[in-house]
Amino acid sequence: MHKVVRWFFCNLLLIVLTSCGGGSGGSTPSVSSAVSSSSAAALAKLTSLNKVVGPEIIPGETISVQSTCENCVTANTQYEWFVEGGSSPVSTIDRYQIKEIDIHKTITINATPYDSLGVAGKTESLKISRTFVKKIFSNNNAFAALKSDGSVATWGHLKFGGDSQGKDLRNVDTIVANPYAFAALKKDGTVATWGDITSGGDSPTTKLTNIVSVVANNNAFAALKADGTAVLWGGYFPYLEGLNLTNVKSIVGNADVFVAIKKDGTVVVWSNNQSEWANLVTPLSQVVSVTPNFNGNAGAFAALKSDGSVVTWGNYEVGGVSPDNLTNVVSVTGNGSSFSALKKDGSVVTWGNSSLTSSTVGVDLTNISSVVANTYAVAALKIDGSVVVWGNEYYGGYKGNLDLTQVASLVSTSDAFAALKKNGTVLTWGGSGQAIPNSQPNIENVTTLIANKTAFAALNANGTVTTWGDSRFGGDSSGLGLSEVESITASGFAFAALKKDGSLITWGDPYRGGDSSGGLFQNVASITPNGQDFAVLKTDGTVKTWGTSRHGGDSRGVDLTQVKSIVANANADTGSFAALKLDGTVVTWGDPGMGGRSTDKDLSNTSSIVANGSAFAAIKKDGTVTTWGVSYQGGDSSSVALSQVTAIVGAPATFSAIKADKSVLVWGDRNMVSLAADTDLTNVQTLTSVDDGGRSTYAALKYDGTAVVWGNQNVVDGATNKDLTNISTIVSNKFAFAALKKDSSVIVWGANGFGDDVKSSDLQNVASIAFAQDSFAVLKKDDSVFYVSAAQPSGVNLTNVAKIFSNNRDYMVLKKDGTADYWGKSFTAYEGAAKTNISSIIPGSLSFAAIKKDGSAVSWGAYDSKYIGDRLTNVQQIFALPEGFVAVKNDGSTVVWGDLPTFVAPDVQPKDITLLNTLSK
Repeated sequence: MHKVVRWFFCNLLLIVLTSCGGGSGGSTPSVSSAVSSSSAAALAKLTSLNKVVGPEIIPGETISVQSTCENCVTANTQYEWFVEGGSSPVSTIDRYQIKEIDIHKTITINATPYDSLGVAGKTESLKISRTFVKKIFSNNNAFAALKSDGSVATWGHLKFGGDSQGKDLRNVDTIVANPYAFAALKKDGTVATWGDITSGGDSPTTKLTNIVSVVANNNAFAALKADGTAVLWGGYFPYLEGLNLTNVKSIVGNADVFVAIKKDGTVVVWSNNQSEWANLVTPLSQVVSVTPNFNGNAGAFAALKSDGSVVTWGNYEVGGVSPDNLTNVVSVTGNGSSFSALKKDGSVVTWGNSSLTSSTVGVDLTNISSVVANTYAVAALKIDGSVVVWGNEYYGGYKGNLDLTQVASLVSTSDAFAALKKNGTVLTWGGSGQAIPNSQPNIENVTTLIANKTAFAALNANGTVTTWGDSRFGGDSSGLGLSEVESITASGFAFAALKKDGSLITWGDPYRGGDSSGGLFQNVASITPNGQDFAVLKTDGTVKTWGTSRHGGDSRGVDLTQVKSIVANANADTGSFAALKLDGTVVTWGDPGMGGRSTDKDLSNTSSIVANGSAFAAIKKDGTVTTWGVSYQGGDSSSVALSQVTAIVGAPATFSAIKADKSVLVWGDRNMVSLAADTDLTNVQTLTSVDDGGRSTYAALKYDGTAVVWGNQNVVDGATNKDLTNISTIVSNKFAFAALKKDSSVIVWGANGFGDDVKSSDLQNVASIAFAQDSFAVLKKDDSVFYVSAAQPSGVNLTNVAKIFSNNRDYMVLKKDGTADYWGKSFTAYEGAAKTNISSIIPGSLSFAAIKKDGSAVSWGAYDSKYIGDRLTNVQQIFALPEGFVAVKNDGSTVVWGDLPTFVAPDVQPKDITLLNTLSK
């Protein structure tokens, strides 16, 4: 026993000595190794380290982490927090309160576990950083936001860059834009493009490798490769043959021209414009920049060389021929008709339009520091802070009595100027309605001034924003909560404000990037168009709108919840909407004159709403009717006793109501009211109308199968000698009627003898009738089709047809074997994707879309899907829009295509992401 105890204490002493560094070098190697292995096996070890779900990296918020470990005492785990750029920990506990300077930096948390003896285990790290918008890029129609993680979010006009779905926009370094497309240069030297395919949105990806820079002109891109060669795409290049694009040092792009500056100092110039004035005939070398001028079909270019000289070419009337004294030039500015060259001595030389040349402008063009031009006027900032202007007075060539002294900078829209003064105030002149309204607050401490084509935005020192100019395109930012703003970017017709927290707010034309809110095409129940604007009713009863404010595309301030249905009014210039809610009330928005304002009407207990293009009529649950809109076109129904109404039909400028006693009352257009008074409108079952050039005609189908017609005399005359008896249904297109009789025959009539040349034998055994704007097509009981009002289409097999579909101009048939065929006025437009295995067809205004049996979708016509077809899978439903389509997929996501903006929600709001967790390796 004593031997065992003595052995134990001796070994314990040896362990203590060894751990303290005592003992001789090699006296006990075997014992030391055994003890080290034993300690390692029991070492404290972290098994998880995670950020607690909760606050983001927002100043004032506290972020916490938690960990779990083995062979440890959890409470003894030590933490150190480091903020990027700092060498000392900012916190040594499991939490840290974020400071203002931290929001765009990476935060590293080191966690070290300890066992019960206080022995430390391996330190693990968690890195947290915030994904935020670093920079916003824009073209005339859309925005692209480059985020801190190298990803990109886009919004705006779908066709011109608002839609980047399906593009690999990761690891992006920078973005270049032309007016209609974008190109993203990635960190690996590849390039991704999107936008209008004819302007460079569809690029030769196999050639876009090892790229060092990308430049754009009006509708094309040029990329410089590391080996000094160049790649071109987009636009139209009639002059590329024979160009030696090797040994290139840099490329300059502007207007319809590219200039490649080679390493040997020579220059290659080429144009993607076929106009003669775009051709360069003078050899160039050492070019620094190229400035364009355009005025209708006339144009000119000015190339500034590194020696300060200028070479010009193009139409002499707008600056294609320059003066002889163009030396020591530092910059060239162009507008629609002239050039202005700023020289090193501060003088300015102008040429081009005779009224804008140096000898005629009548101002002192010396001591100039910068020059700004709009379409037809120029403003120059002098070294002493004063401003001189010349050019067309309307465009700002005349400044009136404005005190343009102590000016710091100048900006311009297409027809106006704004000057930021050194004291932070702003003055504007030129254009129409460009002056800052007196009601605008906080316009006395401005730090940054920016403009798009029609509006101005001023960033104030306190982070707020003031806007003025055209309200449709960004001149009105009221109610947007524009505070804590760091910078503003303009597209052609909208603005985007980047806030200090990395989020953004957009406003202006929603077609072109003014709306980045997203969510428009999520959970769609129905879509109601209004000219080029529309309202989307969602499955939760809420409504999203798109378009211009005066048309009803802007519904801010309207309670659009618990909505049941929507109807719209529209004409060539404006429009409005009316929404029926589940509680029977009605809300309206859009042009007040066309029914967009109804607050003075009792619109409770409403059962349905009807529109006629310029007014609304609401049938109430008690059978009475309330009307509003253009009074003489149906908005005022005080002349008729509208009670016990069961249905209303709207035609241009007129409403007709069917009452419970089967009689009809007409109001609105006086002529239509007069004609209806002379017509037997009793025992009426249904009403149908046509609109021949704004002249309405009605056909009333009576319960006894007869029909009466009144309205436009040309159409009424077409019914003469027609047997309007034994009718089961009546349909109409823009100019004519077609009636399906109970014996399965069809009669047609309309303006200018519409249908009189059709043989009666061709209109027998008819099952159904389809119609386009100026024709009919009947599906017969033998599954064949006869085309009414035009020659039968050649090369189209119209047999074995299950159903006919039509849009404004054309027809498409779905056959029983799942194939489709088509004909009409846009016959060749429907070539392309195979028309097989189709389960349903959706007509659009100038296109057709189809869902196939495998769940994929295609479209043909003006809004072809061939460039997004790989995204049209698992489709359950398609909605037609005024200028495109929306496909709803099985997972609830949507795909939008056509000549439209996109409202696929851009992920531009800041959020926290874990960049690195050593435990996850």
